[in-house]
Amino acid sequence: MLSFDTYSNGRPSTIDTLLRMAPSDGMSYATAHQKRVEVVFQTLAKGFRSCINHYQSEATRLKTEIANAKLNGDSLRAYNDVSSFLVLMRNSDNIVNSKQK
Repeated sequence: MLSFDTYSNGRPSTIDTLLRMAPSDGMSYATAHQKRVEVVFQTLAKGFRSCINHYQSEATRLKTEIANAKLNGDSLRAYNDVSSFLVLMRNSDNIVNSKQK
């Protein structure tokens, strides 16, 4: 039974909907539910990984720009926020890699 708290805008939450989905391929309810959860997680992880890959390429590009600016004697003030961004991306990548192992 769904409580009022599980509804958002008059609709059951996604989790409640997933729990009520019929098992497929003759699997038991618990096995089918676990398989659906794994598929959803793998799909989310794949999408997140593609975002991380995009930002890794941006981080590489920005590192190159910073190195060139240093060589040319240009001001690095414009890159102060970039260094914070690079640290954030490195940390995000480490988290994703640790979860996928």
